[in-house]
Amino acid sequence: MAGKSLNRVQLIGNLGKDPEVKYTPQGTPVAKLTIATNERFKDKSGEWQDRTEWHNVVLWQRLADGQRPDPVGRTRRRRWRRQRRLARSISRGRQ
Repeated sequence: MAGKSLNRVQLIGNLGKDPEVKYTPQGTPVAKLTIATNERFKDKSGEWQDRTEWHNVVLWQRLADGQRPDPVGRTRRRRWRRQRRLARSISRGRQ
């Protein structure tokens, strides 16, 4: 029997550029932004390495109202293939 689990994601990093805020026809704010997260680790030879991961984030409603971006929510992964058979995937966060 499977135990309880938690699907939660929180991105804490640096903005790559100014957020782009638009509104739906119903007036709901939608903000698109890019967040860089950094990881520091030792490689197999013992040398320190830095890795930067870029996250494209879309914030809806009250998350896009101009407050400090702090996306927290659940994540869901979606996969598909493009015309040239290139596999693509995206992780989507939901509050």
